[in-house]
Amino acid sequence: MNLGWKASEAAYTAVTLALVLLFTKLILSVIYNIYLHPLRKYPGPRLSAASKLPLIHAIYSGTRSRLVHNLHQRYGPVVRVAPNELCYTDPRAWKDIHGAKETRPHGMMRDVSFFRIFEDETAIASIVTADEEEYARLRGAYLHHLRSLLATYESLFTRHADLLVEKLRAVADKPVDMTAMFSIAIFDLIAQACFGGPPQLSKDRTWMRWAENQKNWIKGSVILAGLSELRLVRLVFALVPSTFLDKQRRSYLDLTSQKISQRVQSEKAEPDIVGLALRSNDRFELSEADLKANAPFILSAGVETTASALNNLVALLLSRPDCLLRLTEEIRGTFASTLSIDAGTVSRLTYLDACVRESLRVYSPVGGSLPRKVPPPGTTIADRWVPGGTRVSISLHSSFRSPAYFRSADEFAPERWLPCPNSPFSSDRKAAFQPFGSGRQSCIGQELANLTIRLYICKLLLHFDIEPCSPPSEWFLDQKSWLIWEQPPQFVNLRQRNP
Repeated sequence: MNLGWKASEAAYTAVTLALVLLFTKLILSVIYNIYLHPLRKYPGPRLSAASKLPLIHAIYSGTRSRLVHNLHQRYGPVVRVAPNELCYTDPRAWKDIHGAKETRPHGMMRDVSFFRIFEDETAIASIVTADEEEYARLRGAYLHHLRSLLATYESLFTRHADLLVEKLRAVADKPVDMTAMFSIAIFDLIAQACFGGPPQLSKDRTWMRWAENQKNWIKGSVILAGLSELRLVRLVFALVPSTFLDKQRRSYLDLTSQKISQRVQSEKAEPDIVGLALRSNDRFELSEADLKANAPFILSAGVETTASALNNLVALLLSRPDCLLRLTEEIRGTFASTLSIDAGTVSRLTYLDACVRESLRVYSPVGGSLPRKVPPPGTTIADRWVPGGTRVSISLHSSFRSPAYFRSADEFAPERWLPCPNSPFSSDRKAAFQPFGSGRQSCIGQELANLTIRLYICKLLLHFDIEPCSPPSEWFLDQKSWLIWEQPPQFVNLRQRNP
């Protein structure tokens, strides 16, 4: 009995001591982060300087973009959003973070601790975690194959845009959800561009599950990356990896890997990216392992951002009927029929270009930030020293909506991009607008995205008059973001016309 009591007392003492030590460590950590940390002089809320918890909570709840935007409005062009993390809107940060240097020709490399969560742990390093040499090889190969695809297979894009028109005609007698329509259409397009074969999404249940899991993969990976900033959570994930979030993430990765294997085994001579990569016998050749490691990123980057951009553009045009009318007149005045719509012509429509640019500015499809890690011993960003090991990023949403760089920053005003000597927007700092990133780590699919957005909008407005079912401004309210905005249904009324 006495021995049992002594054992209990010893256990109680040990637990108490452990809790006291843990509490003391937390207090000392908070004191260090606020008063002694190398980033202590950077502006930001005291709570964010003390702990990662406010930012992690925002990541988990999908409110990070709005939190960071509010912080920039309050504290200025650079904000300390966590003890060891800075966010920028200052246009100079693009060159300092993403620009080439003698020691880092591709700019600062991505923060591997964040991006590794997205990868298949059984695969080799992907383009988002590769070292400088491997990154250069992968980027060069994918750029080459994407440009070859665009140059020789334009009919793929026009055919898919026509398929969307056909689907819209079939349901035009009732309100149409453009969020779902664009999501299905763009996934079908990019999947065929990557893996070949006929359009499948509206017919094949596996493809539909694949498309749905893609969104879950992005959301789940972002949440896991945020939660993994906490050591206790990392321990839990290590011990119990089969969490709900991880299962969703694995499902997308496994399906994508299966599609690569099926495409490789088919040996079809189709001009899709996988086919082009496997048939290359030069420095642009990619192995099956390369393709499996990178396919999840290539596919999701092409689908989610492009579908979101199209949806945003429609919503913003509906919010400005005068802009919608002017763009519709430009498109219908240029194209006599759907057959006359091609890549060369759509790229020369000046008002269309202005509308696309402005929609990407007002509502960037990328709601989150893609963090970089400052290399040792440190560097200067926007004229201030940042120590090595600091996580840094540029907030697209906050930069593009900053009144410090854009007049009437919250308004959709395509005219800001039109040449006009007396434009009220002549003082805009256009250098802050980098929707596809900058430098040698800019988006490799920007040519594909620009072509797709323009083709689909031209086809849509040539064949339909479009009206909102509810005020478009309500559609943007309270959207959450896990790197990509989670868009609710956008119902519109379509009235068919025969050009």
